[in-house]
Amino acid sequence: MDDKDRALPETLNMECFRISKATEGLAFSVSEAGPLVRRLLRVAGRVIIDTGGERADAQIWEGVDFLAAHNAVFDARVLRACCEWYGLPFPTRAFECTVRVARRS
Repeated sequence: MDDKDRALPETLNMECFRISKATEGLAFSVSEAGPLVRRLLRVAGRVIIDTGGERADAQIWEGVDFLAAHNAVFDARVLRACCEWYGLPFPTRAFECTVRVARRS
């Protein structure tokens, strides 16, 4: 892993944070969306650091009962590709899809 690869998770995390800050001035048609979008971006950045860094290992998933995703089918594919790219095993956890949960409400 060269220096560029080592810096990538930190760079992606910082970009998620910057985007979350940039959304502070936006008006959302659903008032609750703004804080949720900002929080999700910050969580995504943290996940990138925890799973994409040079010290990341498969034990990061221990104690995780399920994974929440807004569009679980898409997100599971992305997560699988990322795990394959970094040589990590795909977590065998159930995915809870927030789209399905919202539609049931």
